[in-house]
Amino acid sequence: MEQIEQKESLRYLGVLIDEKLLFEDHINSVVRKLRRKSGIISKIRHYYPRKVIKLYFSAHISLMIEYGILFYGCTTYSKLDRILKIQKNIVRMIFFSNFKESTYESFCNNTLLTVHEFYVKHLLMYSFKSVNDLHKDERQKKLPKQPITQD
Repeated sequence: MEQIEQKESLRYLGVLIDEKLLFEDHINSVVRKLRRKSGIISKIRHYYPRKVIKLYFSAHISLMIEYGILFYGCTTYSKLDRILKIQKNIVRMIFFSNFKESTYESFCNNTLLTVHEFYVKHLLMYSFKSVNDLHKDERQKKLPKQPITQD
């Protein structure tokens, strides 16, 4: 009988899951990617209109944070704060705000969500679908349709 190898973490559908379900590896991965994206924004913000930069933020940064948030969002608040800090720095870059200036109004006025708000949003959406049994409809859509045969 073959023995199963134990690993500290594994990647499943793009989410790094560690053996203690702390999602530290996944959060480190997201933080690294966000830092790269913030470098891009710091360079292009001088050459493109704010509308284009906000589109880039929505398409690249928000989606990167949102992916798998139902899994890794349940980790401790302090671990998610690492992502939030980078998010705030990027928002400050987009709006040319001072380093110590609050980002609360920037997030609210531009309908941007923080990592914590993304988690709550997806948790509420999942709960709503579960309560209303809407997951069943999604599963049925994904099942291949069987041809009807006459016996």
